[in-house]
Amino acid sequence: MSFDDNDNIIIRGMAHEHHSNFYPWISLRDKISVKSLPVDSNGFFKLCDLRSSVDANTRLVAISHALYNTGSILPVEEIGNILDDKVPFFVDSAQSVGCIEVDVSKIGCDFMSFNGSKWLCGPMGTGVFYCSRKSSRLLEPKTVGGESAIIYDDSRLAFKELPDKFQTGFRNYVGVVGLESSANYLQSFGMNNIQKKNQYLSCLFREELAKIPDIVLYGPKDQDLRTSIVSFNLKGRDSQILVDKLEKQNIILAVREIINKKIVRASPHFFNTESQMLKVVDAIKKL
Repeated sequence: MSFDDNDNIIIRGMAHEHHSNFYPWISLRDKISVKSLPVDSNGFFKLCDLRSSVDANTRLVAISHALYNTGSILPVEEIGNILDDKVPFFVDSAQSVGCIEVDVSKIGCDFMSFNGSKWLCGPMGTGVFYCSRKSSRLLEPKTVGGESAIIYDDSRLAFKELPDKFQTGFRNYVGVVGLESSANYLQSFGMNNIQKKNQYLSCLFREELAKIPDIVLYGPKDQDLRTSIVSFNLKGRDSQILVDKLEKQNIILAVREIINKKIVRASPHFFNTESQMLKVVDAIKKL
């Protein structure tokens, strides 16, 4: 894809965004203007700001479906309706696929990507990139190989049809089989059931955490506006030290950030239990 001087890309929240959906766009600043939608403390932006930011020179809108730090679920279907094929729409669904129900046809996006090792419980180094047929012409392969192109008339090179045009060599067959197995395993439970279980666990966890003095919770209060991610801090305590102490008790949480603020993030999934949630809360009380 080539750019003109007046072209722009629209993203959300700059440093509030995950690096994977922030750094790549910022790296294009010498070629294209990058607009950022202002966000509130949970990472939501006003849809009217999106409408006013889109213009005739907007080449892409890139939005996360769910946020890695606050767990907020963004209204990607509404965003898709606003853009309505006028502007290409990319969705980073790394924090939603496998955690909540996702229907790419309802979202109406042109592109979507997610990895296999998060909520899908698949192997590291695997993932999926979705591209709608109508938008495939916007993408140009960066490499070429025997799997992606053919030679005809002895000298003319032509790329194969999507998706082969982006596959220059052998695939990671073992990883793909592992990812397929994980996806089938989750589907056997039903994504609606997994989402309900995740919501129950996260609500229980948040409710019990809220009883701890000096606890600070982040993310939307409305359970329908967030995934099962629960982010928190203890006032006056270092987030990394808290995580390190819990790890010694075989409790694995993570340090993440909301812009420049370090937080502790828990990501309960359907395989976790109510007793595990209570055990973690009890351990935090004793820190």
